[in-house]
Amino acid sequence: DYQYPEMGRSGIVTAVAAFDHYFTARFAECVTPILRSEGPSEGMVKLLSKAGLDLKGALELLHAKRPHRKIRNLLTNYFTDFTTQKFHVIDDLFLSIGLINFSSNVQRMSRRTRLIPSIEHLIRRRHVIVHAGDLNHHGRVRPLDPYDAMKRAENLKLFVTHAESMIINRLP
Repeated sequence: DYQYPEMGRSGIVTAVAAFDHYFTARFAECVTPILRSEGPSEGMVKLLSKAGLDLKGALELLHAKRPHRKIRNLLTNYFTDFTTQKFHVIDDLFLSIGLINFSSNVQRMSRRTRLIPSIEHLIRRRHVIVHAGDLNHHGRVRPLDPYDAMKRAENLKLFVTHAESMIINRLP
């Protein structure tokens, strides 16, 4: 039998953390090239406002040596407390740079109809591991199927691979 379920649990937590970090960091990287080539969209303006770019900050950017770098740093700092572990959050983020129905299109691109539900299951398991010690309602440790966890982690990797392809195609 599987002797080291703790390693499987830590793998789940690490994989979901990497998934979260990838989408926030990758989005922040996309903003500058899109702003340079196309200017801000309405969604981008709203996001920058949430990140703290007000009228005063925008006016200060007029005199900055590297305004796009300042915008990227502002977004990077904003995303330190931002989580992208829900697909609607990822979709809203990438909608602001013109990628409509991002998660659904990534799933379609992968030709896997149950890709998103599989990843959502892994994310829910991560939450149980982190917030409840992976205990059931009787206070006992929940069993971990290593093959199921590996399959779902591979699905997460597949999603990120196709997402990256879609993001690259979007960039100018």
